[in-house]
Amino acid sequence: MVGEFSETMPIVESLGNKTLKKVHWKEMRDIMEIPEEFPLELRMFTLGELINFDVAPFKSEIVEISNVATQEQILKTKIDQIKNEISNHLEF
Repeated sequence: MVGEFSETMPIVESLGNKTLKKVHWKEMRDIMEIPEEFPLELRMFTLGELINFDVAPFKSEIVEISNVATQEQILKTKIDQIKNEISNHLEF
């Protein structure tokens, strides 16, 4: 049980990522083969439910998707900042 817990915790952390978008949730759901009716995106699950879905083998893929979501958000923020800077310089 402790091994399952330690294998599943990085997945729980990744699923808690606030930058996840619909596309990321779909990717993760497809990888983990979790049914559509399971409230994954609402983060309404228990550790036991994730263990029952046997998500541990997908840890690296799930963590990677979460990391990509974070990097996409950082990039979007930087692009928005650049757009604002350009807009401010053109309004003189």
